[in-house]
Parts: sequence; structure tokens; C-alpha cells
Amino acid sequence: MLMLDPWTGTILDVNPAASAFYGYPRDVLCTMKIGEINQLSPEEVARLRREISEGSLQYFVAPHRISDGSVRTVEIHSSPISVGSRQYLFSIIHDITDRKKAEEALRENEERLRLVNDSSKDSIYSYDRAGRFTSANRKLCENMHMRPDQIIGKTHEELGFPREICREWDALHSRVYTTDISLTAETKTPMPDGAVHDYEVVLNPIHDSTGAIMGISGITRDITERKAIEAERERLARQREALITDLEQKNAELERFTYTVSHDLKSPLITIRGFAGLVEEDIRNNDTAAVKRDLDRIDAATEKMEMLLKDLLNLSRIGRIVNPPENVSFTEIAQEAIELLNAPLKKREVTVTIYPDMPVVSVDRGRVREVVTNLVENAIKFMGDQQHPEIHIGVHEDGNRPVFFIRDNGIGIDPRYHERIFNLFEKLDVLKEGSGAGLAIVKRIIEVHGGTIRVESEGPGKGTTFLFTLPLALTAETDTHNKGKGRE
Repeated sequence: MLMLDPWTGTILDVNPAASAFYGYPRDVLCTMKIGEINQLSPEEVARLRREISEGSLQYFVAPHRISDGSVRTVEIHSSPISVGSRQYLFSIIHDITDRKKAEEALRENEERLRLVNDSSKDSIYSYDRAGRFTSANRKLCENMHMRPDQIIGKTHEELGFPREICREWDALHSRVYTTDISLTAETKTPMPDGAVHDYEVVLNPIHDSTGAIMGISGITRDITERKAIEAERERLARQREALITDLEQKNAELERFTYTVSHDLKSPLITIRGFAGLVEEDIRNNDTAAVKRDLDRIDAATEKMEMLLKDLLNLSRIGRIVNPPENVSFTEIAQEAIELLNAPLKKREVTVTIYPDMPVVSVDRGRVREVVTNLVENAIKFMGDQQHPEIHIGVHEDGNRPVFFIRDNGIGIDPRYHERIFNLFEKLDVLKEGSGAGLAIVKRIIEVHGGTIRVESEGPGKGTTFLFTLPLALTAETDTHNKGKGRE
């Protein structure tokens, strides 16, 4: 406590606590003026005395120097008092140096935290229990194209977020409040510019002094680019696996091809060599009939070799020599193939049914016509003794994908051979004409178009169905997807 002269600022009286705080004996303090202690300018000190005397000022903070030369921050409660005809200034002094240092340290810490938050590339924010924002760093404001004062105090819904996004955030907040533990989640959030970004969200409970959850702090990181990189990496991995699988299949196919070619081409060569020796012997024996017979065998062997080589050449060209794809109805392709096979179909008295309005496909027209021709020829060849031979060419839906089919009511195929029939030069009936390359060529054409082919048959006498897929024309995909639906 200090008692001052309001006009001169002389210290008139002090209590023991003041003497102890300032470090001066009472009699020394009472010879000093307040300006020797207060480190404000003389003009400021005079102004304070005047305002206190007038009653307009009762509290202020000032730096006071003590006897050891150090400066302490004090808060001063001061008021004028009158004793008789004289007026004095009565002041109560509290040392708040440590508190001020703590407040300054807290202020500096808060400023550092603000600078860290505002320099972060992540959005940092907090909510109260009602879901209202209580803080928002610079990155969040930039992302939302808003100022802090436009965000703080509002909920997601009040800020215009879509309802489903608001419900998602409410559910995340509820989990934090229910479990009282941090959580990490990924969300998709539309931005003001219309773009949808992927975010990784970390939410933490904020506790008050009693341990109760008073709100939530959050950090949101934009992982849109990371997600895109991960998706691209996964796509490339799938592509790599597909390429490896494709190469493995092609290597296996090449091994089978090499073996098959060497085996099947060797057969007519052996025939030619054998009968060439017999021709030589027949000539020596002057056996003209035998010579002709042996030459016929040699001619048949060369024809077989020519047919094998022709089919091999055809197979090798598929995928290597590609005609530009064109948009054409599969119904039209089927009709063209049937016209080419008009003679053998009439000869066998086969009834052919072609579904109308089948989807428009984007294909090498000639190659796909070759597929239909091969499969129909195959059906004619294996009708057996069927009295009422029929072939159906149509389409049905497997999920959302149209699957084309060619079905006959011929002799059928034992399920054990369903995979083998697509192998090169594979013939289930060696007495039938042909090289056995037809279905291998069909399979290759379908695969070059990005499709698949399979065979279905319950077994001998049950008929056969070949099912395959082809790329739809983009302009017709939607309109033709349902054409022919429900006909199978």
C-alpha cells in the first residue's frame, strides 16, 4: 500500500508489505517520488495521478523498479481520499510479474500454434458439442473459399454442405462422443467449385478440466492426388498381371501350336515319303494301276498339307492383319453368313432361325462373318441323323451384357471335350472333312475382338450351343442392349 501526494507524486506513507516488496526501508521510501519507481514517462505518470484524482481512473498496470534494479509488473488499484481538507492518493499494489510472464508465454505459444496451423497444408479445425466450428485454420478457409468469421459458429449444414455429407459428419462426431477415442476415416467432399475431393479425416475428443468431452478437434488431409496415384498403381498392377497371364497363355499356346504343327505336318510328309518309295517300286514292277493308286495317295497327302498350311496362314493373320471396325447389326452379319451357306443348308434341309433386331456391334465385319460361317458349317457337319435339323442364331443377356449364341440340335459334345475342341487341329471325329483348325480360328477371332467364347452341351444327342461376346457399338450400346432380351 502506498499513500501519495496527488500534486507532487511524493510517497507519504507505505505499509510493511510495500517496504518489503520494493526493498527500501519505510523512511527511505517516504523520501522518494512515485516517478522514481514507476518506469513510465514523467508525462504519463503525471497523467495517471491527474485521472486518479478526478476519479476517472481506478485501475491500471505499470512497470515498477525495485531496489535491486529489476523491473516488476504491477497492477494498481488507486483512488483519491480526503483527510480533513487535504486530498491523497491511496494505492494498493499487486505484483503480477509472474502472471504477466505466463500470459505472455501463453500468448506467444498461441501465436506459434496459429502460425503452425496456418502454415499447414492440412485443414485444422475444432467443433463444440453442437457441431459448430470453433476454429478454422487458413487452409480450411481457402478450401471453403470463406473467411474464418464466416465459418466459426456455424455447422456443416449452415455452411451449405449437402445433407448426406452432413449426416456422414454427424455420424463421425457421434462415434467420437460415444467412444471417447480418436478416429480416422476417409470421406468424399464436394468443393464450392463442384469438384469432389478425397479426404483423410482424424478427429480427437477435447476434454474440459473435469474430463468431460467439450468438443472435437480435427485434421483433414486432401488425399485426392494420393488416391489417384494408388488407383493408377493398382490399374498398372492389374494390367501387368493381365499381361503376364496373357504371355503365359501365349507361351503355352505357342508350345501347343509348335507341337501340333510339327505333328500334323509330319503326317502327310510321312505319307508322301512312303508312297513315293512304293511308286518307285511299282514302276520297276511295271504296275501301272499301283502307280496311279500310290500317286492318288500322294496327291491326297499334299492336299491335306496345303489345307493345313492354309489354315495356319489364316490363323496367323488374325490380329496381325486387322480391318477397321465398323458398326453393324449382328443380325445382318448372321444373314450374310447364312446366304453363303445356302447350298449345304438346303442339301441337309436345315431350318435356320435368326433373331431380328440383335445389337449393333463394332467389329471386323468379315472376320465375324467367318465366325458365324465356321460355327454354322460345324453345326451342319455334326447334325448326325437328326430328322429335323435346326440352327438358332440369337442373343440373350447375361447380367447387363449381351451374349450371342449359335445353337443346333445335332449330335452334341461330351463335356469332357468342351475345352479341347478349341485347340488347333483338334478333331473329335477323324472321319469328318477339315483340318480341325476351324474352332481355333473362331476362338482367335473372338479373342482379338476382346470377347470370350465357350461351348455348352449336355452330351451326345443333346445338341450344342456356342456362346460368345463381342464389343457393342458405342452409339448403339444403350439402345440395343435390350433388343432380343427375353427371347432365350
